[in-house]
Amino acid sequence: MKKLTAFAVLSTGLATTIIGNGEASADTFDNAQAPIQNQTQTQNFNYTNNYSQNYNTSNMSQSFTSSVTQTATQTTSSSANLYTAGQCTYYVFDKRQAAGEPISSTWGNANQWAANAAADGYTVNNTPKKGSILQSTAGAYGHVAYVENVNSDGSVEVSEMNYQGEGVVSTRTISASEAGSYNYIH
Repeated sequence: MKKLTAFAVLSTGLATTIIGNGEASADTFDNAQAPIQNQTQTQNFNYTNNYSQNYNTSNMSQSFTSSVTQTATQTTSSSANLYTAGQCTYYVFDKRQAAGEPISSTWGNANQWAANAAADGYTVNNTPKKGSILQSTAGAYGHVAYVENVNSDGSVEVSEMNYQGEGVVSTRTISASEAGSYNYIH
């Protein structure tokens, strides 16, 4: 009596599937003698990997197939956006990307943006301009907003996230007298 056991091992080493048919005679094979055992394992990872192999023996009329599939999907709004989703920094990063004026994804919390932007060569001043980034150091982490427009009276229209609640996009108009108290990253 011979024992036929097939092993399929993923090249990543993350999972092993073992398929065996039990014991059978080398000369004859009886399906009633040896029930077929199948194991299928699916796990989510950051890639797709398919592995399949057929096993045929010259002394047996039975064919065995093992297959393991691993699939994963990962979604982000921008593959370059490393800021936390739902935060003001996340929103402003994406707005600048969409406007064709990308910024660094490693400036840290909003209260660090003016210093880090200046270190990266950006102009930082107290003069708002359409498309610039309004920055404040107020609060524990600061705040940033995207300047949508500077009105003729000096007031500033901004769009922002997380000003009215986490993940909430909102707009507001900042008066001219208040607008000069913020930093603007150009």
